Amino acid sequence: MLTDKEQPLTSREDCVKYYELLGLTREPFSNSPDPAFFFKSRNHSKCLHRLEIAIRLRRGLNVCLGQIGSGKSTLCRTLIQRMARDETVAPHLVLDPTFSTARELLVTLYTRFLRTSPSPSATHREMMEALQDHLFQEALENERALVLIIDEGQKLVPSCLEVIRELLNYETNDAKLLQVIIFAQEEFDLVLAEVPNFRDRINEFCRLTPLSFWDTRALIRHRLSLAGISRSLFTWPAYWAMHRASQGHPRKIMHLGHKALMTLIVNNQSKVSRSVVLACARPLGWDEDLHPGLVFLASASLILTLLLIPGKLYIAPISNPDTSEVGKPRPSSEFREPINHAPPQEFPVPTETAPVSGNTNHDQIKSGSPNDQATQPASIPPSHAANSGEKNSSEMGRQFPGSRFYIQVGGFQDREYAARTLDTVRRRHVSAGMVHVAYKGQPWDIVYLDHFDTSTKAIRKAKIVRENEGLDLAVVEVSGVLYRFVWQ
Repeated sequence: MLTDKEQPLTSREDCVKYYELLGLTREPFSNSPDPAFFFKSRNHSKCLHRLEIAIRLRRGLNVCLGQIGSGKSTLCRTLIQRMARDETVAPHLVLDPTFSTARELLVTLYTRFLRTSPSPSATHREMMEALQDHLFQEALENERALVLIIDEGQKLVPSCLEVIRELLNYETNDAKLLQVIIFAQEEFDLVLAEVPNFRDRINEFCRLTPLSFWDTRALIRHRLSLAGISRSLFTWPAYWAMHRASQGHPRKIMHLGHKALMTLIVNNQSKVSRSVVLACARPLGWDEDLHPGLVFLASASLILTLLLIPGKLYIAPISNPDTSEVGKPRPSSEFREPINHAPPQEFPVPTETAPVSGNTNHDQIKSGSPNDQATQPASIPPSHAANSGEKNSSEMGRQFPGSRFYIQVGGFQDREYAARTLDTVRRRHVSAGMVHVAYKGQPWDIVYLDHFDTSTKAIRKAKIVRENEGLDLAVVEVSGVLYRFVWQ
């Protein structure tokens, strides 16, 4: 039986003592959307100010899009906290808009705004009229702005968007009676494309972008400062590794930062080095993939420049693509049709499939039911590869300026089918996501494992995953809706 001194630490109070070993008073890298830890990067601050101004001016509908882990929920909570200080604004938050029908959404809004449940026999029109009367009363008599904030907006179905559009029709001569802000992932952009009468009503359309190296460093220092420590716990190469491994996504920065501090405590170290960050990142597949000698050289050059040329420092953005990869755009005839896979039940298992022959007519591949989409992956015809000069190597040129290279698992025209595949892939690859492209005038949902700024990194990662897990993968280049096959 354990003595008192040998008892394991299990309570939250005991766990906090771990941080006291580093001089911290609270957990600095919490993954909860705490407004107290909101970091005012240039992009996040701009989005926050634009949304707040839109509410004050009662402009109606506003949308904020961002990739997974880009800080949408924290921005949402910060905005609500600011509005809560103003008695003339009444925010209402919907955390999970998973409504199968428009009536479910309407009943939820009725209950939130009127603070009572509608009669089970109430019709759509009756509930809309009751909401209209309430909106007029709040705006004209109480002089309050009702704000509907929806998180995870990509879950909204078109019928629910129609309900919101109808509510936005209620207005005075100079202002909307209901203010709506929708925070959603990137795929919501494709939903909006299907409802142009809703998209046209958007007043502010904000996008959250990944953090730069300097913002990544500032975010880490900001978090540590709020946790009660003034000295730097990270070396310069560690900051660099954090940025490259996380690709500037705040959620990944929080995850790596937490693991790095735990490593410090376990190993009784005082500072997070680059090797510590890489040791935490490699098991997650977030290896920043940079030669150690280059990191040392870059760090030494940076420190020397800071010492010798204060006030006159100019550093090119770290994320700029290699100019040697930039080439002329290729004709549309060389674009490759997205790969089609059936959604796996648990996780893809390698199967023996013969590649599509060079005389395959890609126009014959149509969208349809999930069973219809379980086709073999389409390979680029040999004639195309010969004409374009492509080869199955680890160095493929960039054809679209500002593009990124994605490790593609599959491409689908059925969004529900693509979403099921993405959910399955994410069980093992947290960096998985979905990007939307256009091919021959048709929208496609591309499910990917990860994405990089160069084809070399994407191909290297794809080879590792294919060798370890037996997945049939491809590397594609995407810029906006432009899509091109690079490697398989």
